[in-house]
Amino acid sequence: MTIHLDHAIVSSRNKTAAARLLAELLGVPWGPAAAGPFTAVYVNDGLTLDFIDTDEDFSGDIFVFASARLSSMPS
Repeated sequence: MTIHLDHAIVSSRNKTAAARLLAELLGVPWGPAAAGPFTAVYVNDGLTLDFIDTDEDFSGDIFVFASARLSSMPS
């Protein structure tokens, strides 16, 4: 059985601004999620990052992306 990560919830102070910034950096689509109070970043056909607004402290989650596009960008 193959297991894939389907989605992750990402806490933010401004879900729209955070999702838009990440989507622009990755060159992927973003917009309101199909369900719930989220703004989604569609990383690929199998992974969505769902941003949600919160006033609580962030848990310190780390997301690492590997991409030929990103690795070819100048530092």
